[in-house]
Parts: sequence; structure tokens; C-alpha cells
Amino acid sequence: MIKQVLLLGFIFIIGIKCELTEPIQISQGQVQGLRNSYADEFLGIKYGECPKRFAPVKDVQPSNQTFYAITPAPGCMQNCTSYPSACPANSTECCFTLNIYRPPQTANNANLPVMVHFNGGSYTEGAAGVPLLNASRLVGLNQGVIVITCNYRLQAFGFYFSDNITDSRAPGNVALLDQQKCLEWIQKNVIYFSGDPSNQILKYNETKLFHRVIFQSWPAGIQPRILEQSKAYNRHFAVLCGCYPSIDVIECLRNKNATEILQCSSLVKIDILTYLNKPVTVGLPWEATLNLPSFYLQYGNVDFINRYSSRITIPVIWGIDKDEGTLFIDDFVNKSVSLYYPEAIAIVGFLWYPTNVAKISKLYNIRLLPNVTKEYHDTIAQILADYAFICPMRNMSRSLTLAGNTNIYSYVFDYIIQAVQLLYGSSHWAPDCYTHVCHKSEMPFVFNPSNVSTIQFTDEEEIFAQSIGCRWTNFGKTGNPNSLSCISPTWNTFSINTNTSLNLTLDTTGYVSNYRGNPFCDFWDNLGYTF
Repeated sequence: MIKQVLLLGFIFIIGIKCELTEPIQISQGQVQGLRNSYADEFLGIKYGECPKRFAPVKDVQPSNQTFYAITPAPGCMQNCTSYPSACPANSTECCFTLNIYRPPQTANNANLPVMVHFNGGSYTEGAAGVPLLNASRLVGLNQGVIVITCNYRLQAFGFYFSDNITDSRAPGNVALLDQQKCLEWIQKNVIYFSGDPSNQILKYNETKLFHRVIFQSWPAGIQPRILEQSKAYNRHFAVLCGCYPSIDVIECLRNKNATEILQCSSLVKIDILTYLNKPVTVGLPWEATLNLPSFYLQYGNVDFINRYSSRITIPVIWGIDKDEGTLFIDDFVNKSVSLYYPEAIAIVGFLWYPTNVAKISKLYNIRLLPNVTKEYHDTIAQILADYAFICPMRNMSRSLTLAGNTNIYSYVFDYIIQAVQLLYGSSHWAPDCYTHVCHKSEMPFVFNPSNVSTIQFTDEEEIFAQSIGCRWTNFGKTGNPNSLSCISPTWNTFSINTNTSLNLTLDTTGYVSNYRGNPFCDFWDNLGYTF
């Protein structure tokens, strides 16, 4: 009773017009969330118990106490440099939580489709409970769908593994095991929230656990590391932590506090020597490793899709932002440092090897003469965008379509929010993303969260955001983003002949054909996505 009074007091203090939902009995006990005018929110529910550092997440344990799921849980350990609404207020190692958003007062037998979102952030930052990803308005405005966001471990906490890959204390790829555990929890429990466990839509990765998928700004051209590359990377991380060489490296790392591990994890990111065996991953410092028994990945991203395209029959949306490379190149070499011809050539040689400098420079018109002071930041950013984002998307869309999948939808997002300075604040998105459609630019429009002071739409932008939410959720319901309730034009499926993508922009949403295809994507398809 005292708890209930305190909770009601909390609801009154935060000033949101809402009430507690009815209690829901799930596999681990009873939960209650908050009901507002848009949705029933169930925040910070555990999908797993905390293991020892680097070990796989454990099954969640039952409890005889009601869990009041009314506040976002902390994110996983990170130093977040993203824009304000994309960063968690705090972070912790024990971060195995999810958030559920469903239309208010949904009937018990509604059997709604479920959309699951795993946040981006280069495996180094972001969280399920950040203001940007509050899905209340998304489900409230569109109805008929449940949205769930999941935390998973980041940086070394999620990807470090022992030199002995059979050591169960640190088997590696545990961030992916976290995601899998979250999906398994959803399949087991979403029925209690009126969801359909057989109709699950993933906004990210794993196959028996979902039936449609949305890839937003996936850098598929940056391949997972091979075993030896990751081992060298992990040793260097352990050296920075003062744990390599030692009798028991894992035990030494476990004896460090979380802040120390995070600091070493970040130091690896800025140590250029770490990247000499796979330099293009300078923008993705922690990532999955191939051929680890814990979560087995045999092939790189593009290679996997091409090999198994005939078996991938589920509907797919994937898309990119127009200036995907800007943020990463400007983070690597700040705009205050000019990139003239010598520096541009050096970066191309570093990222894609000296043997390819002449071919890439010719294609992208990087020349010493006639203008020796021409600045090449945007050119290098475009090269990275083509290689890592745009051309792999086209390559895999073509492969799936040729294999008979007629439910492939692609988009190019091409709009900068008017209140851009408010959105990005003093983050490293500023000021370059004031004038470029940077990575993640579509996210505020997809989720369209309410009561977020740094996300302010004009009336026209609100209509634009609602049209995107309508398409995304309709895809979640049916596998097709088109609906009479969504603003035109019709989103056509991908075509081999035209390589058609929907061009998402405020005033002239329409189509773009063969986006960056000839000669740029033809070039990268021929050179290969192996760097």
C-alpha cells in the first residue's frame, strides 16, 4: 500500500496525465505500467539477470512482488556523445531491460503484431529508454501495433572475448546474445501484453525470432572482424587496462571497476595502431567477430545475404540518410582540419589500401590540379557512405530480388529538421549536421516522441513524421508499408531494372532511381566489401 501511494505521488510530481495500468501477470511475476493518452507504457522490465562481466546473460528469475514499470531503466555502460535525446541519463553494467508500448486499454485477445527496436550507436552508445525512442505517440497515432525497445551491452562489455574462445567466462559476441535473449523473452511474454508472438518485426538482426525486418542506416559494408583480428584488438584493450600479459586476463579485467573498463574501451577507439589490420572499422571500434562458438557468424554481412538470398523470403525495409558518411569522417578528421589533396589521398590509402588509391581517386575526382586548395571532407564522406551504407544496400536488394523476394523496400532520407541546432545541441553532430542529412536523421521522425524539449517540429514536419510512422507501423502489421491512411505516393518495391528507392523528404517525397548506382555502386560491387 505504501508503495502504491508513493507511486501515485511520483506520477503527480512528474505532471503527466496518466494512471497505472491494470496488473499483468508474466512469466517472472506481476507488472504494472503507466497509461497516458497515447499508450500503455511498461518501462524497465528485466529480460535477464546480470551475469559476471563478459559472460552470457542469465534467465530472469521469478519474483512474488509487483514490479512497477513506470520509469526508464539506465542504459548499458557508455560515454554517450550523441545528441541529447539519444543519450541515457545514466548507465550501468546491469542493464538487461526492455520497454513495451501498446495502444491504451488494448483488449486481452487483440493479438497485435510486435515491432522490436535495437538502438544504433556503433555498439558504443545509445539505450532503449532514451527520450528519442519513446514509442508512445508512434503506437498511439497508428494503433494496432506494439513497439518494444531493448537494451544490450556495448563496447568491450559486449564484444571482448578470451584468447581461449572456449572459455565460457568471456565467450565474445555477448551483445548479440543479449539481443537474442531479449527476443526470446518477448516471444515468451508478449502474449500477456496482447501481442502476437508469431508476428514479430525486428528493426535489426536473427532469424527464427522475427518475420519482417527494418534496417535503418546499416553500415553493412563494414564486415565483422575475423578471429585473429579481434584477438589482436582484445589483447591491445587488455594491455591498456594493465591486464595483459597476466596469469588470468579475464579475472584481472573483472577486478577492474566498470568505469576503468569503459575508459580502456574508449582508449582503444582513439589508438590508430589498433586499426592497422582493419582500418575501415575506425568508425566501428567494437563489433561482432566471425567464427566464435558463442554466437556463430560464418560470413560477412553482404556475403551472407548473397549466399542465402534464396532462403530470405521475409519482407525487408532498408534505407540510408543522404549524407551517411559526414558524421564519421568529420569525427575522424574534424572539419577544422582541412583535407587537401595529400591528406585525402592518404585517407583513401589508409581505409581502402594503397593499391586502390588511383582507381578511387579517379572515380571520385580527387585531383591535385588544377585546384591545389580544394577541400575534400565531403568527398571522403561520400566515398565512405557509398562503400559502407549505400552500395551494400543496393547490392543486397538486388540479390534478394533476383532470388525471388518481391517484398524489398528501400528509401533515401533527405531532410534536415528546421530546429536542427536544438536537436543536436553541443554534441559532435554539431555543426556539420546543420547542413548535412547525417546518420540517424530520420529517427526523430520515425518515433515522433512527445514532450521532448530538443525535438520540435513545425506543423509541416509533424505531418511528415506521422506519414513516416504510418508507413513503418503498417509494414509492421502487414509486411507492406502502403496503406490508404498513409500519405501518398505509393512505396513501390525494389526493382532490378530501376533500383528504385523512396526519396523521403518534406516537400517532394517521390522516387529516386539508380541512386549512386552507376558508376559508384557498380565500382564497389566489383571491388568487393572486404575492407
